[in-house]
Amino acid sequence: MSTGVVGPGEGRRGRFTARGSVMLFKALAKHDGGDFSLMERTLPRGGRRPPPHRHTNCSAAFVARGPVSRAWPRLRCMSPGSSSDQPFPGGGLAGGGDGGGFFGGDDRGALAAIRDLMGDEAFERMRRSGELSGCPRPLTDAERGTLRETLAPLLRDLAASGMPRPDIREEAHEDRGDEAVCAWIQGPGITGEGIWVGLESSPAEQVAGLAEQLQNWVADLLHDVGQPPGWPTCPGHPTAHRLSPEVQEGSAVWACPQSGQVIWPIGAWRGR
Repeated sequence: MSTGVVGPGEGRRGRFTARGSVMLFKALAKHDGGDFSLMERTLPRGGRRPPPHRHTNCSAAFVARGPVSRAWPRLRCMSPGSSSDQPFPGGGLAGGGDGGGFFGGDDRGALAAIRDLMGDEAFERMRRSGELSGCPRPLTDAERGTLRETLAPLLRDLAASGMPRPDIREEAHEDRGDEAVCAWIQGPGITGEGIWVGLESSPAEQVAGLAEQLQNWVADLLHDVGQPPGWPTCPGHPTAHRLSPEVQEGSAVWACPQSGQVIWPIGAWRGR
């Protein structure tokens, strides 16, 4: 495992773009014993954020420079394997790689400031998500049915394209209320990440939304073996971008993000 500082705009590998976002890899699996890759991703306004995920046996810090609009007083973080908390300099959150607590439980000033900033409902959801990260909740039968139905066409495309199937854990590692079914995908290796299916969306929107989440998971796999992270590759622009999961005429499809042309329906892989 190596230790170092990677400055703003710097990366261990080239700069990648996808759907308007810019990605810079700050650390690769070879730098941390295969535990994780660390990516700085700049999203366009309204861009979809990466899903929550957790790694083990590793730690990293993102240090922001310059003024912040609000600093949380005496914000603390737990060091992995430590029994005492230490001050965390800066205006952001940090947590141990073992999925432990984000702040010292006795730091009432920091917690009150965060609750005031987020609002009671969002704060309580964050707190419940923290509990679920250490003790996941098994999905109900109805939740499992929704998850499996939404995943089915995507698993067909993964298999048809020669990609590995993730280890799907039918358990919630975060709380999104009644708005979504949450689950977890794992490996290969020891890393994993959360996925979700929005319950307020149409079936086609559910498939397209989950497709983008699996694209990010595949991107990590491809990057770690030295391959371009775009999946599925756009037939008309194979070196420029990956296909975009979209809903057109009520169906979930893979489309060229440049031309908008439908390449094939999600679940009916026709690539090489």
